[in-house]
Amino acid sequence: MIFPSTQSSDGGVNVVLFHDASRVRPWTVPITSVVEADLMRSTEDGPEPDYDVVEWVNDPRAAVRSSDPGVDTDDRSDDARPITLHLVNDSLEVRHVEGVAYTTTAHQVKRRALDRRALSEF
Repeated sequence: MIFPSTQSSDGGVNVVLFHDASRVRPWTVPITSVVEADLMRSTEDGPEPDYDVVEWVNDPRAAVRSSDPGVDTDDRSDDARPITLHLVNDSLEVRHVEGVAYTTTAHQVKRRALDRRALSEF
């Protein structure tokens, strides 16, 4: 479901993805690879966001991973949902929301006291 965003005036849209109706194509990594992800890096001013995914190919640690029965291989072959989404690895980005601006409209609330007995006299 796609609908106009009320938080932006530049024609942005919101997308709703329903879990029961679609799924993401699994990201396949060779059995000889190990993937590591970093979210921060240390600088002289302290930690800063830095998103980095490294696929270590021909990594000896992969043999340990593939033989470990406690490792989830993410095999969902019994999942009947259609694969309708996939990652475009070269276009992934993380967005930090710095602030949101709202436009508001005030509406007066009316308050009245009515006597119910007066209505029954009609």
